Amino acid sequence: RGREDGFYDFETKYLDDAAELDVPAKVDDSVAEAVRGLAIRAVHAIDCQGLARVDFFLTDDGPVINEINTMPGFTTISMYPRMWA
Repeated sequence: RGREDGFYDFETKYLDDAAELDVPAKVDDSVAEAVRGLAIRAVHAIDCQGLARVDFFLTDDGPVINEINTMPGFTTISMYPRMWA
């Protein structure tokens, strides 16, 4: 989650530590399972190896893949390493 107005902008992402991280995500178990399955299929489809993050939009019609990030950020405020904590 980003700023109060709902935008996750450059400043929120890279310059401050204001963004909140919900791990695990606050979604129904069925949604989490669908996202995991799609992420695995996406990573296998492009023969991805090593570290990656698959980003999704959750829509009324179900999860939609936004992107596969093959080099997630590792700054002191990056979300990827915070997910491992």
